[in-house]
Amino acid sequence: MRAKGGFGLTMTCASHVQANGKGFPGQLGIYSDDLLDGHRRLAAAIQGHGSLAVLQLHHAGMRSPHDLIDGAPVCPSADDETGSRALTIDEVHELRDDFISAALRCKRAGYDGVEVHGAHGYILCQFLSTETNRRGDDYGGSLENRARLIHDILEGIREQCGPEFLLGL
Repeated sequence: MRAKGGFGLTMTCASHVQANGKGFPGQLGIYSDDLLDGHRRLAAAIQGHGSLAVLQLHHAGMRSPHDLIDGAPVCPSADDETGSRALTIDEVHELRDDFISAALRCKRAGYDGVEVHGAHGYILCQFLSTETNRRGDDYGGSLENRARLIHDILEGIREQCGPEFLLGL
C-alpha cells in the first residue's frame, strides 16, 4: 500500500534475523531460506509500483516476549528484570553471521537493500548500552568494543552484498 503512494523507497517492518529474536506477534521473519518465496513476492510487489524495496533487519534481544520464542530472551549480559540470559561469545558471532546471512537472503529475494535496526532498545542498542552490556570480552567495556558487533555486521553485509546494495543503520 505504501509503495502505491508514490514513495521512492519503501521499507518493510522490522524482520527478525533469528527465530528467537521475534519482537511481536505476526512479525515478518527473514531467518530462513524457507521464507524466501514470500519475500520475493513482497519485494517484487513494492518494486512493481516504482519504489525501491528495503527490508529492516531486526532482533528484539531481551525485549523478545517469552511467549513468542523458545527459551529465554537473549541479551549482551544477563538481565534479571526481563529474565534474559547473556549470549555466549559463540552466540554473538552467530548473531553477527545471521544478520549478514539475512541481508544476503534479502538480496537473493530481490530487495534493493537493508536497514540494520540499531535503535529503540533492541539487541544492537543493548550492545551499545553500558546498562545492558556489562561484558568483559571484545564486545563489552569501551564504546569501541560495545559498537564492534554493529561494525562487524555492516562490514560483513557490504562485503557479501556488494557496493550497489543499499545499506543503512
